[in-house]
Parts: sequence; C-alpha cells; structure tokens
Amino acid sequence: MQFNERANMNTSNTPNPTLKTLPAAMLLALLTLSAPAAWAQESQAVTEVPAQSATQATENNPPNPLQQSVIKGLQNSPTLDADVHALEAQMEEANVVFGTLLPTVDARGSAGRERTRIEDADTRTYNANSYGIEARQNLYNGFASQARYLAAHSGAMQSYYRYLNKANQVAFEASSAHVDVSRFQALTRLSEDNLKYHQDLMNRIEEKVKSGVTRQSDLEQARSRYTLALGNLATEKANTFSAMANYQRITDTVWPVNQVGEYVVNANFEIENRERLVFALNNHPLLKASNSALTAAKQEVTAASEGFHPRLDLRAKTDIYSNYLSTFDERQISSIDLLATINLYRGGADTATRNAAIKRRLRSLDDKLVICRAIRQSTQTALFDVISSQKKLNYFREQAAAITKARAAYEQQFAVGRRSLLDLLSAENEYYQAQRALINIEADLSVSKLKLLGATGQLTTLFAVDALINADEPTKRNVMFYDEQRLSGAESEGCPASLINLEDFDLPNIGFDEALKSVEATNNLPPIQLAQLANGDVTNQQVAAFGDPAEVSKSLIDKTKAWAKAWESKDLNSYIAFYAPNFKPEEGSYEAWVSKRRDRISKAQGIDIEISDLQVIPSFDKPDEYEISFVQDYRAKFYQERSKKVLTWKENKGIWQIIREQNTPVTTAQTQGRKNLNLAHAKVN
Repeated sequence: MQFNERANMNTSNTPNPTLKTLPAAMLLALLTLSAPAAWAQESQAVTEVPAQSATQATENNPPNPLQQSVIKGLQNSPTLDADVHALEAQMEEANVVFGTLLPTVDARGSAGRERTRIEDADTRTYNANSYGIEARQNLYNGFASQARYLAAHSGAMQSYYRYLNKANQVAFEASSAHVDVSRFQALTRLSEDNLKYHQDLMNRIEEKVKSGVTRQSDLEQARSRYTLALGNLATEKANTFSAMANYQRITDTVWPVNQVGEYVVNANFEIENRERLVFALNNHPLLKASNSALTAAKQEVTAASEGFHPRLDLRAKTDIYSNYLSTFDERQISSIDLLATINLYRGGADTATRNAAIKRRLRSLDDKLVICRAIRQSTQTALFDVISSQKKLNYFREQAAAITKARAAYEQQFAVGRRSLLDLLSAENEYYQAQRALINIEADLSVSKLKLLGATGQLTTLFAVDALINADEPTKRNVMFYDEQRLSGAESEGCPASLINLEDFDLPNIGFDEALKSVEATNNLPPIQLAQLANGDVTNQQVAAFGDPAEVSKSLIDKTKAWAKAWESKDLNSYIAFYAPNFKPEEGSYEAWVSKRRDRISKAQGIDIEISDLQVIPSFDKPDEYEISFVQDYRAKFYQERSKKVLTWKENKGIWQIIREQNTPVTTAQTQGRKNLNLAHAKVN
C-alpha cells in the first residue's frame, strides 16, 4: 500500500531521509513532476436530496427487522464480496503505477577472477570484485507517467461507484424480499381468518339443517366455500415458503420462525418529483462511474502521446572496484547523468495508439449519455409507480371500508332471515378479496418506494448502513482518500441539462380521478343505513343496534369462559350475576334455583371445569339473543360428568346475561380419587 506515502507527498515537500544520498536536483525534480494534478483540486460539494429515513438506528432505537435484513443482505452477498476484491485489486494496480513516479534505486555487485596477459609482461591472475548503487528518476516523458497514474486512480474510483450501485441493488433485493415475506405472512393470516369464518358458518348451517330449518343445499354450498378457503390458505402458505426461500437466497439467513415482518415502509416522500429526478441525473453512482471512466479515457490519451515527446532521465550512480584493471587497488567511480532519448520512427504506431485512445474517450462520452438516459427512465418509472400505488391505495381503502360495513350488515340481516346464504357468502368473498387487494397494494407501494430510492442511489442512505460494510479499514481509508482527490471539471458534471427537461416533465394521469373525486374529497363513504336495505321496518333497525355479530360472538365466548371460571373458583356472586333475573330453570323458581346452586357449589370440592368445541349461533328471529353450545367436562372430588351444554344469552340494556341453560349429560361417574377419575375419563374418551 502506498496510501501514507502519497498522502504525505500531498501535504509536505520534506525530502525522505532515506534518499539523502541522491542529488538535490533529483529530489526537486521528483517532487515537482510526480505529484498528480488531481491532488491540487478540492473535492466538489454535492448537494444531496435527503432520503427521509424512518429506520435510522440510534442508541435508544435499535435497528428494525427491515434494516437488519438489508444489513444481512449486504454482509452476505458474494457479488459484493467479489466487487470489493476487484476494487482492492484496482487500488493495488494504481499503487503499482504510482511506483513509476518515484525513483528507481538498484544495488548491484559482482565477484569473479580475471586473468590479464600483457605483451612482454607476466600474465596476472587476480580477484575482480565490484559493487555499486544506481538511482534513476524520470524527469519528463510527456507527462505520460502522471497520466497513467490518474487513469489507474480513475479506474479504481469507477469500480468503487459501480460497487455502490451494486450495493443499492442488493439493498433493494433484500428489503423487497423482506416486504414479500411480510406480505405473504399477512395474506396467510387473512386466509386463516377467512377459513375460520367459513368453518364457523358451515357449522352453523349444519346445526340448522339438523334442526330442519335450512335446506341441505345450503350446507353443500357452505361446504364448497369452506373447501375453497382451504385452497386459498394452501396457496398463501406456498407463496410464503417461496418468499422465505428467496429471502434466504439473498441474505443467506433463514427467516426467524416467530418473526412477523412489516410490509409497510414508512419513508416520507415530501420532496418534489422533479428534484428527485435532478438529483438522480447528477449524483447517481452509475453516473459517477461513467465520469470516472471518462476521466480515465482522457488521461489515457495523454499517456498514448508519450511517443511524440522526448524522454529525460536523471541517473546517479557510484561503483567500487577491487583490483581495477590489474592495478591491485580499490577505485570508486561516481557519476550523475542526464539521459535524453527520442524516437524518430516507429512505423506510425504512436499515431495509431493515440488515435485509438481518442476513440475510446469518445466512446466514454457516448456511454455516459446512454447511462444518463437509463437513469432518467428508471427514475421516471419508479416515480410513476409510487404515485400510481399511492392513488390505488386510496381507492382500495375506500373499497375495503365499504365492503366491511356491507358485510356486517349482511351478517346481521342473514341472522334475522333478511339475506340469503348466497348473499352472505358473496359479501364474505368480496370482503376477503378487498382485504387481500389492500395488503397487496400496501406492499406494492413499499416496494415502489424502495425502487425509487434504489433508482436514485439513495437506498443505503435510507437504511443508514455503510455501503462498504464488506471492506476492511485500509480499503475504506483508501476510498476516502481517492474520493477527496476527485477531479473537477466537465468530467465531474452531471447529465446534460437537455435530458432533465423540467419544462416538459410531468407524470401521466392514471385516470378515474373525476369518477372518484367525491370519494377523495370526503375520504370516506356514507354510512350504510340498514333500515334502507330491506323495507325500513323496525326489525332491521333493531339489528343495527346490537353491533357486529362477529364482535358480539367474540364477547360472548369470553363471557362463557369467565362464567366457567367463576363456577370453578366458587365465586358465587359473580357466578349468579351471569344469569338474568328472568332466567328460567328447568325445575322450580329462580329463587329456589339460586339457593340450590349456592348450596351445591359451596359443598363441592376440587372443582375442575373444561369447556371445548364452542359454537356461537345467533337466534334466527331474535337479534338480541345468541346461543352458545359447547362440551363441558366437570370434575369434582367425588363426581365427574361430561355433557353437552347450551347457554342462551340475551342483551338487556347493554348487558348480556343467561336466560336459559340446557344440559345434556353424555357420561357420568362416581369417583373416589384422582386415579379413578382418570380411568373414568379415559373410558369417556
């Protein structure tokens, strides 16, 4: 590595003490001619359009899972590792070229035996040993050495900027893979809820068929929708597995089993679209890479013109000889030379070399224009995707809100016979499709935002991660040094202003704005008036007063579990409070039943109650009554019973209480202890 040496040459002209034996003129020429012109240039300040980061990690706010996925994708990407190695190799190649700017110092020595024969004299044989040192420094070659170093420097920077672009691509792949897994997880949960709804509905229809109040064809229709829901769930689970496999390919990490991802990226996009386009066309990593390639091509033209200039070298040497020319003494010969050479003819090779370099520079200009157009296209497409997805999200939200209200109304009206089963199933299917479309468009919007930031080269900035996360510290320092020495001038400019064309730039209208203007203006739909859906009778108005049947069913299930808990813990006051004052026991009056229950529960020992297979059945003609059927396993110290129980709940002034209780024993057993209880339970099962 020549990093420290080059940095010192940029800031100091103090001669290196290890070269004090060289003449002062050689050092002065070295320091004057070998310092690249790029070191004298100040780096240009680039005004960046900030990416509004919602995921930046702080000490009090640890990285979120989406950011962690991006970091894993960058750390475990073999493509980025290969690019880092290529970048480090080019930096070393630049160091090799930098070595040609410094003097060459060679030491030499020889040992031999010579025999000298002189006429009319004796023949002499002696040892002939010599050693010496030579330093050579190029003073002038048409500035070709400096140009080659600047070309190698620009080539390294070109690799660096291409690495940044690849890092943005990997960050987009990792983040979009995270969004896809999260999307399909949400769709799987939606399909599970849809399956549970159809299963509950099928059970309710089956009970009605057994009671003779519903046709068998309705049960077959409900069973058909249930199997369709099973297929939908299987499809979403398969999609989730495929998304997780893709996530593992990109990040080399298995998706955590219990991790629920977030498919909504909260990145703000308050900056004008034109400003994002201008930023991309002036600061994209691929643009900077093309600028570096253009700079390298320009310097190669200078290097290719070397043959048209003389070459001047300064040479200083000293040699020490023993038995020099058979004189049997030591002699030291020192010299300093200025060597000049110039080529007179090479068959036109120098002209052809320079012309080829000029053509390569022209090609670099064309390549830059191609890249600028590609950046403009990808940025415009990404901008349109974001705006289109944002508008579609508003429309799908309105659709989901409308069908949610209609679904609740259909559920209530089906309970009182005002809607057919087909109406209810159609409403549920539309609700499922609306929720599915809403999840997909939210995920698509997130991917569009990530795509836009990737198109403008800002994705790693959004997640506040180090783009050179795979590089070692010396490489990072060299990149920082190279970036500070970036050339200014035409080669560092952005894309041509004609490509931006802000006067004509505008995103197309996706349509439907006029038709949905009223929806966007109010941001909600008029509330559904249930009284207007049928004949406006009092019954439908009462249906609306008791709330969403799904919410009521969930509440009554919780109340039933609390009822069993109060019985099990002998909390008599709470247990009796679950029953309405007009509760009708199977035998006797309400007061006698209360007294009997208090006495029986207080005397029982070791009460253990388990309830299972709960089913909520709304009353067909009374919207304020619900039946809950379940299997009850009652165990006490000397008695156990398994029975099928039905509790009828009725709403009175906002309070749901039990008005009827039906208990049908399945098995009973007298027990003497826990052992007999377990045996009896085994027989029951």
